[in-house]
Amino acid sequence: MADNTQNHMASLYGSLCETPEGEILFRLITGNDFSVAKAVEETAAQTSIAAASSVDDALGSHSLNVANAIYELAMLLAPDEQSKLINFVTYLQQVTIPDHENGGELEYEDKCFWTDMPQMSLILADYHASGASYGTEEEQGRHFQNCTAYVAQLSEIGFSFYGEDISWNYSHLQRPVTKESPTRMDARLMCIWLIYAPKKVWLDVQLRRSSENEMYPQQFLPEHWPQWKQFLQRVQQTPSDTFADEETQQLVRRALHSMEKTEAAEPH
Repeated sequence: MADNTQNHMASLYGSLCETPEGEILFRLITGNDFSVAKAVEETAAQTSIAAASSVDDALGSHSLNVANAIYELAMLLAPDEQSKLINFVTYLQQVTIPDHENGGELEYEDKCFWTDMPQMSLILADYHASGASYGTEEEQGRHFQNCTAYVAQLSEIGFSFYGEDISWNYSHLQRPVTKESPTRMDARLMCIWLIYAPKKVWLDVQLRRSSENEMYPQQFLPEHWPQWKQFLQRVQQTPSDTFADEETQQLVRRALHSMEKTEAAEPH
């Protein structure tokens, strides 16, 4: 783990470890002797404790603590450092918690633990809307890129509803080719989706996936893919000052390579 990430992790220790749920995830990310299976087991045990608690809305607080801790770490960890977190979420979803009082699976607001991942979609929407809005402007940008990569990686493996959802990636992919003056962040977010979720994005355009939001209708079309590719090629060949920095150029190179691999592998 990079030194700057370790420093950030140390600064987050206090806030994460204010809850048992956050402490479990912190131990998972920072410790080599604490496995994903152990973290899932301890989280499931906390769920059972919350279910038996007499504290008002204990299950709601518990599921919220888990979701918040996940997204705090998703913002902090660089994309290539997120594998433990992604494995934790995917394995946690396979766990079912029995409802000893009513029978069946334990639920919170009609969401089952943990197959429906209670609170996850709500927290995801909050983070998307806020743009990871704390810290310096540079930190906010980094956090949002990291969180976007986390969602992209889950989308690529078809986690929960993420595989077919376009509420995040539609705007991130379309903004650079529809805005008059796209920003560096616009280009980077486009690249992140093409690097970390190329098959999902390919299917989005081939299947013409759309949103159900009548106020802001969105639909992917097959012609979008070559438009994104042309934009990235222009950015690479004749970069303006906005896109000339090495980090952005590296992302552009990786995104174009990912697109070419996907084109070669996927049916047209």
